Amino acid sequence: MLELRDIRKIYLPGTPDENMIFDSFNLEVPTGQFLSIIGSNGSGKTTLLNLVCGSLIPEKGQILLDQRDITYQPEHLRARRIGRVFQDPAKGTAATLTVLENLSIAANKGKPYNLGRGVAKASEAVFAELLAPLDMGLENRLHQRCGTLSGGQRQALALLMSTMTRPDILILDEHTAALDPKSSETVMRLTQQLVAARGFTVLMVTHNLRHALRYGDRLLMMHEGAAILDRSGQAKEDLALQEVLDLFNNISIEAGN
Repeated sequence: MLELRDIRKIYLPGTPDENMIFDSFNLEVPTGQFLSIIGSNGSGKTTLLNLVCGSLIPEKGQILLDQRDITYQPEHLRARRIGRVFQDPAKGTAATLTVLENLSIAANKGKPYNLGRGVAKASEAVFAELLAPLDMGLENRLHQRCGTLSGGQRQALALLMSTMTRPDILILDEHTAALDPKSSETVMRLTQQLVAARGFTVLMVTHNLRHALRYGDRLLMMHEGAAILDRSGQAKEDLALQEVLDLFNNISIEAGN
């Protein structure tokens, strides 16, 4: 269970540009739930993810993971239990390293440092087997630099890497927004497969309403730091695209490709 209790977050406090994003914000995400988060720019979506990951600290409130207070836990320690995929495919992989080298780094995440081979020859077959289901031919490109891959290939690789150590929580920060329609659908299909197979708790921020309605078992719509719609289970399944669009009124959101 992930819990945010009575969260207050202010940007540039005490300055003329002070901006309160959250004030007494509360959210509970049960273990294994796939939560899709939508909302207008400035509604607090990315701030929420950054608070969970530890790249931001709230001015007030608590963040708990399985009843353990992680509010002030450093980001690098939270990363042992939280995987994250960013909007920019370049952020999830090292461009100058090969596919094999990137996977080796991801596989060693959280392990103690010692002297030894960074890339084990025996790992090639294991990694090729992991890559094959992506259906992108990456299993045949283990020695190719990631910087030469397409955006869709890099994002699929980043998604796989973020889940290799089986984190408790998977954070998807608009992870299909920078992709073309075909690659976007491919990455979402892979996301669904990984989540179904491994049962992660997922927080996915997206501007694509069709993805938000199709994927996940709970939908949260945010506006000005508050949840204006929260539906799960059958109530989410019963939501229609037009109904959600009408609720937004003048809130700009992409309805999908």
